[in-house]
Amino acid sequence: MKSAGRKGYLHRRGGNLGGKLSKDEKSNYYDAGGLETIDIIKAKLTPEQYRGYLLGNVIKYTCRMNFKNTDMSRDAEKTCNYSRWLFKELPTEG
Repeated sequence: MKSAGRKGYLHRRGGNLGGKLSKDEKSNYYDAGGLETIDIIKAKLTPEQYRGYLLGNVIKYTCRMNFKNTDMSRDAEKTCNYSRWLFKELPTEG
């Protein structure tokens, strides 16, 4: 599975608070070898495990936000992204 790169990844998953990453913001290590790390994690875990992974990251970034000596906006953005992805993975009632 070939990735559309980090910019495409965030767009597909509703990340970056609806914005797009500039070339300066993009981290190439997320899609090294043409694969997104998050896609590999999702493929290797059960749906329940993947939701736990996402929830763990929401908790991690939320808890550490108040202890940053610099701008908290990056952790706030990550919290928002992981929350959005978790919401999309929740089973629907019906």
